[in-house]
This record gives sequence, C-alpha cells and structure tokens, in this order.
Amino acid sequence: MAGRPGPMRGGRAAELTATLILALGTWLGFATVGLPGVVPASAPATAVSAERAMPDLRMITATPHAIGTPEHDRLRDYLVDRLRALGLSDVHVQSATGFNTLDGPIAATVANVVARKRGIAGGPAILLTAHYDAVPRSYGAGDDGAAVAAILETLRALASGPPLDHDVIVLFSDAEEEGLLGAEAFVSLHPWAKDVGVVLNFEGRGDAGPVFMFQTSPGNAPLIKALAASATDARTNSLTGEVYRHLPSDTDLSIWLHSGFAVGALNFAHVGGYTHYHTPLDNVASLDPRVVQQIADYALG
Repeated sequence: MAGRPGPMRGGRAAELTATLILALGTWLGFATVGLPGVVPASAPATAVSAERAMPDLRMITATPHAIGTPEHDRLRDYLVDRLRALGLSDVHVQSATGFNTLDGPIAATVANVVARKRGIAGGPAILLTAHYDAVPRSYGAGDDGAAVAAILETLRALASGPPLDHDVIVLFSDAEEEGLLGAEAFVSLHPWAKDVGVVLNFEGRGDAGPVFMFQTSPGNAPLIKALAASATDARTNSLTGEVYRHLPSDTDLSIWLHSGFAVGALNFAHVGGYTHYHTPLDNVASLDPRVVQQIADYALG
C-alpha cells in the first residue's frame, strides 16, 4: 500500500483518530476468526496450495527489491519466465511512464509484467493484480510477495482445470510503492485495459491474516453475491469500505476507481503483523503461509 502525503491539522487529525479507533475495532473483529489451513502440495492439481506456492515466494523475497535496483530487475525477469512456463500467452513487460496525480503529481518509468490466459467465450476479462515492487530494505513478503505467489499458484491450478469462459489478464504492477505508477500506466496506456470487466486487487499491510475484502466499486451487490458464492471462507464487513475511505493510504485499485472504465472491483488485504510492514522483518520467515492460501482461495474462486 502507498501512503497519501500531506500534513494533518485540527479537525482532520481528530477525524483520522476516530477512524483509526473504528478501524482497529473492525480489524480485531476479523482477527478473532481462524484462518483456513494450508493445503498441502499433494492436493489435486486443480486446487490451490500454499505449500506449492512457497518456492515462488522464496524466490520473490530472496533479496530486497526496491524499484531501480538490480534485484528488482531480477524479479521482473523471473516473473516473466514463470508466466511463460505456466502457459500464458502474450507475456510481456510494459515499459511506460506512469503519471499519477492522486498522490503527486509524480512520474516514473515502470516495468509492468503482463500476461493473458485466453477464454473460449470472449467478453469482459477478469484482471488479477498485485504489485511486485517493495520499499527499500524490505523483502516484500507480505507487501506484496504473498499475493504475487498466490496468483502464480492460481494460474497453475487454472491450467490444470477446464477451459475458462472469460479471459484472465494478469498484471504484476511496478512502482506501487512510489505512488501507484504501474497501475496508472496500465490503465492509461495499455490496450488491454479496455477489455477488463472485473478487477481483483490483492494487497498486504503486514505478514499475517486473515485476508478480507475491504473495498468495492459502486453498485456492489452483484459482486458481493458472487464473492459469497465463489469463496467458501470470504471475510468482509460493510464498515470496511467507509473506514478505508478515511485512511491515509491508497492501493492500485484507486487508479481503476478514478479512471473512466466502468469496472467491477474488489480489493483484498491482510493487516495482521502490521509492525513488520515496510521493514526488513517483512520476510518469508515471518509470513504466515495461511495468508498465501487464503489469497489463492479468493483468486481461484
């Protein structure tokens, strides 16, 4: 997650304090509910397994990989190779300039990793997205390596199942930590953006679960119905969207919600273990693997 800059004074500070108290109560309510267990690697190929996802997560988090470092470039190339090995078509790096006025104005050259799994019926595509960059000195396990690894495991499971009706587009966005710049570049400049009907964005603000759906696009009744039907252990609450609206942070989904595209959108995140967030402690040893399992359960469902 990327923070919103700027000072807070007077009523704004009081409003934020009250909101944070409400947020804490909401998060604690979620935290009292148990997490799903890790599905073993011996599970059927059509199931998602956090145990099977861990080799990818270990590669993703092998070193800190902030944008502009050789380790970041290594991870970019690794993700391209993994998507090709999983049989996706049109795997490529979108090199473009992202320009964001929500948190800026700020701009940078980004390298989004993009791929597509073709369906048989056409129509609007489903976008699975998570960011692969990390803040300096962080290994980025919870923010956002767990989601990247879970999406890779989801694609592996989909490859073992029946043909899909709709296309699935994968976006591993770049420079989220610098101001959502990869998402902005995709939405503004990539020709596939107009094909997207539903966006599922996966984020993290810690290294433990549970993973909950905390934000939607407007007119969300059909989305909530679909979520309830497709995810056996869905976690959400009607308060979360309002709480999040007052918090000083954004995710890549903010770009979609402020765009001209009328997409359905669901935003997912875990916030347990938040003291490790944006620190060197955000590493694979500290991450609860059940977070990976629950993200993958959402994505596959």
